[in-house]
Amino acid sequence: MEHEIRGERSESHTNDGLGTVVTTKKGFEMSKAIDDVVAERKRQIEEEGWTEAHDDQHDDRSLALAGARYAHNYVSRAWIMDDFDDGADRYKAEDAPYEWPTSWHEDWWKPKNPRRDLVRAAALLIAEIERLDRAATKVPNA
Repeated sequence: MEHEIRGERSESHTNDGLGTVVTTKKGFEMSKAIDDVVAERKRQIEEEGWTEAHDDQHDDRSLALAGARYAHNYVSRAWIMDDFDDGADRYKAEDAPYEWPTSWHEDWWKPKNPRRDLVRAAALLIAEIERLDRAATKVPNA
């Protein structure tokens, strides 16, 4: 299967049965994890409507904070999945953390499972990096 990554043609293949790996012409392999993060970022834009213009309004670092909270949820709660028969339900039932961005509604906190939360965390961190990159190129009003 062929893909295009920033104008560079690439090809995907399965690597040792661990998942799809995308290899660019320059030889860089993108793992299933990277592909999932990119797919999540695309989902955030296309399905949730979190466009660049929307993300640019979050100059309070809330994109990074939300990403950090999802990663922290994995670190602090993944053990629940193994230690309880109903671990998956308990993991998802966590209320929005105290450190959840105050500019975001608590309903936007939606833990799913450890891997999914890490994918979401990485996509939110990418959104923040992209926002910073766009802000750095803007010319201040004179």
